[in-house]
Amino acid sequence: MTIWSLHVDESGDFSDDATERIWVAGVLSRHANTPSLERALRRGLRAAAPHVPWPLHSTLLLRPVCHAIWWHAAGEPEPAPGGARGIIDCARADAPGALDACLEALAARREPRRRDLIDVERAVRRDPALAKLRAYTHDRIEAVAGALRGASRSGGAPEVFAVLCSEGEPGATLRDPSASGLSRLDRYLQCLAGLLERARDAIAAAEPGDAHRVDVTLATRDVLHPLLGEQAPLSRDGFAVVCEALSVSESDVTFTCAGLRRYDQDASALLVAADLLANRCFRDVRGGVSLRDVRVRLLDHVGLDLHTHARPDLPLLVAMGEAREVVMSLASDAPISPASLTRSHRWARDQATAWNNANPNAKDRS
Repeated sequence: MTIWSLHVDESGDFSDDATERIWVAGVLSRHANTPSLERALRRGLRAAAPHVPWPLHSTLLLRPVCHAIWWHAAGEPEPAPGGARGIIDCARADAPGALDACLEALAARREPRRRDLIDVERAVRRDPALAKLRAYTHDRIEAVAGALRGASRSGGAPEVFAVLCSEGEPGATLRDPSASGLSRLDRYLQCLAGLLERARDAIAAAEPGDAHRVDVTLATRDVLHPLLGEQAPLSRDGFAVVCEALSVSESDVTFTCAGLRRYDQDASALLVAADLLANRCFRDVRGGVSLRDVRVRLLDHVGLDLHTHARPDLPLLVAMGEAREVVMSLASDAPISPASLTRSHRWARDQATAWNNANPNAKDRS
């Protein structure tokens, strides 16, 4: 049996009344490679962002004022980030309460509150030092991307990939409590199920006839518990319900919950990579982006491919909604043509077309 590791995080607002993009992202690696990959990734990320407390969190990494606050909280070691000293002086003069609140949170090993960061940002928005700090932030983001690329490509071409799920069209994961299957689950759990389905089908296609087990590590979050019907932390029971709701498959690929991890100082580097991957998709992948461009951007910025080496024709990307229905239909006697996807985003149509073209059961591959 081949054992895989899958580390999963998300980005976006998964509440039912939200309209922004949502992404669930996973970093898939062969279990035998995972320890060395974890070490290389942690070492690279630490070096790329020396003032940033662990774990790196992409939503904070993008905010220039955070880099100044992190540096100040660390005792102002040299060399200082460009513009950091001026930003701290300005914040101390014009938003002392917010700055102190941020520093107190860091001292307690907590992330600063969003409203305190916003107050600091407002106070320094016209300070000339901010331009230098923005440039420094850009350099740190590029360095983090380089660390991800370096770790994922160390030793040649290791078996590590990106697995992604989002809505193929707006509202594709709105919950229907009266329905069966995935649509009774909340939006996050639906996307998690879609991601697991795509990982399963891609692994089975790359290595047909072999038995596989995928050990899944998830960042904790609140979900609408599928059994209790109320908000509760994601649990192993909830994960089991998601696995039971997956589409039927003849493949010998099974999933286990290897752990539910808080995103704190004990977070693994692979979980950090999943956070960075999800956030990159949230920022970069919009409706008009092609599948090819998604792949190129992820290779450039994260160093992870959307295709296995054995099956470069099958993207590890799934779109919930009508595009998922097209891919699911390929195992039936009446596959649905991707040409019917009139409401789907471009990348969603592209990935459905790729799976259609690779499937011998598809009668219409237009």
